[in-house]
Amino acid sequence: MILIFSISANGQKAQYRQLSDSVYAIWTAAERTANYDSLIDNKAQSEGEEAAAMLSHEISMTHYNADDKPSALRFGQKEVAFYEKIQLFNPTYAQALYQCGFILEQMRMYDSAMSYYKIIIEDNINPSRTARAYGRMGECFKLTGDREKSINFYK
Repeated sequence: MILIFSISANGQKAQYRQLSDSVYAIWTAAERTANYDSLIDNKAQSEGEEAAAMLSHEISMTHYNADDKPSALRFGQKEVAFYEKIQLFNPTYAQALYQCGFILEQMRMYDSAMSYYKIIIEDNINPSRTARAYGRMGECFKLTGDREKSINFYK
């Protein structure tokens, strides 16, 4: 069963979250991935990649809140890919990178998490997000036992 929804440009974020949360409760676990992928693809075709990135973000957050980190990461990575495809490197892109890094960190995949944080630091798109990425890098190094690098990133 595939559902198709149309959402206006006004208030997209809240509507996307409501859509994502609502259909999450309707679909079985087996249906979710294919159906969400279909929703995202339809959104990309009808409204463009930026809208698809926003929808991917909300779907990622729905999975994160349901404690399904692998799926949250998957849809977060789709969000990042859409932003990179349209070369929209703004604070929302930095947030998407941070979210992926944070999820990977929670999954104890520290090297992968640090690769996302490193992009945020190198691009320095959003100073606040960059500062937070430095802190997360410090935490990752601390958790992997590299005290010296950890301290340097905390500084």
